[in-house]
Amino acid sequence: MANPFVWFDLRTKDAAKSRSFYEQLFGWDVAEVPIGGAKVTMVGGEKPWASVVPHAGEHLRWFTYVQVDDLDSATKKAKKLGATVLQAPAEAHRMKTAVNPVKMVRARCL
Repeated sequence: MANPFVWFDLRTKDAAKSRSFYEQLFGWDVAEVPIGGAKVTMVGGEKPWASVVPHAGEHLRWFTYVQVDDLDSATKKAKKLGATVLQAPAEAHRMKTAVNPVKMVRARCL
């Protein structure tokens, strides 16, 4: 797979401050997009590639989403290599979150 990175989320306690920072630093096109009954801060204009997610919990940072052909096999291999699975697959979409041995959080989706 040439480029397995398919999405990015910035989980932050202060979404407005984070949005302003990245807009000013990189000139990113950031907009509030209505999804369902909520508005989601999306990065990338007509072709969004990331979102800014207000989050009060742990793991406040950029999350990278990597597409794999076989989620269960990739998760098994990651665990064998020392990763810790943080999240079981969700019913709506097949995704797991893991921390690799150097403590970088990665999410995988199928």
